[in-house]
Amino acid sequence: MGKMIGFLERDGFVTMRPSPTDGRIRIVELTPEGADLFERAAPFWLEAQRQFSIMNGPKNVAVLRQSEEGYT
Repeated sequence: MGKMIGFLERDGFVTMRPSPTDGRIRIVELTPEGADLFERAAPFWLEAQRQFSIMNGPKNVAVLRQSEEGYT
């Protein structure tokens, strides 16, 4: 995850700064360019999720999502 955020920061889509209350935490925020990209990419991501659900079935997708809990 850290490597991907580093690429996003390098390309100007996010900024990172230390947490004012916990030095172990870094706060990641979208830049205006990142927010624009997110807005343009969201419909494609939603369509990909819809297609994944069609191909795998809603029950399997629900099981997968439950197994992800605690990892995000």
